[in-house]
Amino acid sequence: MLALSRHFLGDQDAALELLNKVISGDQSAEQTNHTNHAQVDGKTAVLSLLMRILWLKGDRDTAMQIASECADHVRELKHDLTTSYGLAIGCIPIAFWAGRLDLARHWTEILSSTTARRGLRHWHRWASGFEGMLGRWTKLPQDTSAMQLETFAMMGAPVDMGWIRERLKSEPTTWCSSKRARITNAEPLSSLDEEGSARLA
Repeated sequence: MLALSRHFLGDQDAALELLNKVISGDQSAEQTNHTNHAQVDGKTAVLSLLMRILWLKGDRDTAMQIASECADHVRELKHDLTTSYGLAIGCIPIAFWAGRLDLARHWTEILSSTTARRGLRHWHRWASGFEGMLGRWTKLPQDTSAMQLETFAMMGAPVDMGWIRERLKSEPTTWCSSKRARITNAEPLSSLDEEGSARLA
């Protein structure tokens, strides 16, 4: 959780250092399973965060490699919450940022069918946003989370950007700053239309 917090605060070096401690600790003989507080497979949670950190630090090839590994891992586990977490938080954003729309589309279809079948509303909102990025955009639900909006904005989605601009005034180093947007190949967050919404890339 500390690594995740540092990641979203924009301190990728600290996030990676903390995450490496988690990875090292997982080698302990006492480790019997990977269940965590969110009922998500721990290895999947680590891989999802690791690929994001590495992408933002510029190691794109390794990030894509981990995304493929994570997608294979969740397919083998056949655990719906873990599948949703791994694809939504890690694999699909990386595929979009890498320009691998074939993978983004494939993984989004899996996420959408999984979340619809199980009634996982939070995770289905992720699928809806990704589907929009693939050309089937519809208005996001009112209860779309800040984290979801940030991620969609980093892909250039047409979301209301006013609150993000206000946040960046007080947290200019956060993970979704304009500098980070350029690293991810998304439209810079300063590229807004007259209504204050990011253009769809």
